[in-house]
Amino acid sequence: MRALATSAAAGLLLVATLTGCGTSTDGASSTTTASAEAEPPADTAVVRVAGMAFTPASVTIRAGQSVTWRFDDNAIPHNVTGTAAGASGFKSPILATGTYTHRFDQPGTYPYKCSLHPDMTGTVVVTG
Repeated sequence: MRALATSAAAGLLLVATLTGCGTSTDGASSTTTASAEAEPPADTAVVRVAGMAFTPASVTIRAGQSVTWRFDDNAIPHNVTGTAAGASGFKSPILATGTYTHRFDQPGTYPYKCSLHPDMTGTVVVTG
């Protein structure tokens, strides 16, 4: 049983690593890591994904800064899916642990949710 759990965890790590990095068409970049140990840079806001909620539910950053979502909800999988007027949006892979980081280059208000649990919502406000 332990070998099966270890194998499953290794598989999730591989999938997150292979699918997590990229650049969206709005010029912002996204990075996914499956390591809960990685510390985000000092100018990055951190949102905890736990208890079926995003905490804090709203963060304010400056253009060019990032938000890192830290997934740790007792093995319950979640994702982060967001859009903004005139932008292509952002979307993390489905993760039960680890982090997802997205840099926001344009000022605006970016609502987001977990597509698996639509009642889980949050907002990123990006100032100029």
